[in-house]
Amino acid sequence: MGKMNTLETAADKMPGTIQSFRTEDHAGTILLDDARSVEFGRSACVGFEPFPALRVGVRRVLRDASGAWAAQEVTLDAHPMKDVVTAAPVTSPTAATSPFAVDVARPHFGWFTLLFETPLPRDREALRARFEVASLGRVRVHEGPPRDPMVPSTRELEILTAGQHLLALELSGPPAREGLDLRQVPADFELGAYRLGVAVGVVDPLRLRLAEPDTFTDPWAADGQMRVASLLARRLLAEGGLGIVLHLAGNLVLSRADFLRRLSEIDNPECKPFGAWVDWVLSPDRTRYRSIGMHAFGAMDVEIEILNIHAEVELDSAESGVLYACMLQARENRLLHPDEVFYVPKDIRVGPFGASAKERSGYKYTVTYQGETVLLVRD
Repeated sequence: MGKMNTLETAADKMPGTIQSFRTEDHAGTILLDDARSVEFGRSACVGFEPFPALRVGVRRVLRDASGAWAAQEVTLDAHPMKDVVTAAPVTSPTAATSPFAVDVARPHFGWFTLLFETPLPRDREALRARFEVASLGRVRVHEGPPRDPMVPSTRELEILTAGQHLLALELSGPPAREGLDLRQVPADFELGAYRLGVAVGVVDPLRLRLAEPDTFTDPWAADGQMRVASLLARRLLAEGGLGIVLHLAGNLVLSRADFLRRLSEIDNPECKPFGAWVDWVLSPDRTRYRSIGMHAFGAMDVEIEILNIHAEVELDSAESGVLYACMLQARENRLLHPDEVFYVPKDIRVGPFGASAKERSGYKYTVTYQGETVLLVRD
């Protein structure tokens, strides 16, 4: 009689790193920290999309008759913690304050900062070519000297597309590490010698949606703010960029490769990669799970209270609930309604093209408001 497959369930997640992932058959390999190599499929991943070098945790493994290991349940390695008060989005510039004002209280300009080792071209045509994106048509770039002589900037730029007007400030030197969230990059990650701060708008999009809900433009439309910002950021990072700092997501730093992967198929109009611009974190006391950065889409950040801070399954389900609520707002270009009810399957996968799941069982959530934050209540 042949050997039978053996299923093992770990009391705690077995940490490891995704070594490879093949998109053609949606399978790959995880190298556990104990040196074991484990095969896995995309269907085993709970609440995230796999990619090489991502730290994960394996909960259940199956050992077949030949001795090979296969992961049956894979989740993110750990739920990051961040102070949701001090990590609140940097205030967007207003009409009463110059968007180029840089001071000690607000050391970063704009919505995001692109990091470079070398400066942008000085030649006007070469500079315009760096911003050229086929799907945006002709992109115009105007430059001028910095308005504030006390700011060590090289120049300020205006970037105009058919539908958007962006402001940018090129500064010499790397951003100060203090205040940056560097957990997604290696310890020796270089912040570059030049940086370009970009403001996609001068008013918080959530303010605009609340003021004019019937005329608010979809940020992911062909000429929408976040579609244009994503295309331009990809274009600029493709030639010598090191990474990006997402100020609206609590100064989260991503490497160029990580950010471009998150943008997915940004040229596809059905792709709305909101996850490239948002962070999801636990409060330091592990009692709340929430998003940071949804204001970029004219949406509200989402929060769930954690009742049992020691139950990993509750943390995983909270993460999935927050992700799903954020996706609804981004993909449907709307705010969640008070008392709205929706269900989130236990094995749901949320990505730039929507959500998918196989299980029918899941969790029921009711939407409530807490100021300008969506608070999900699980039944």
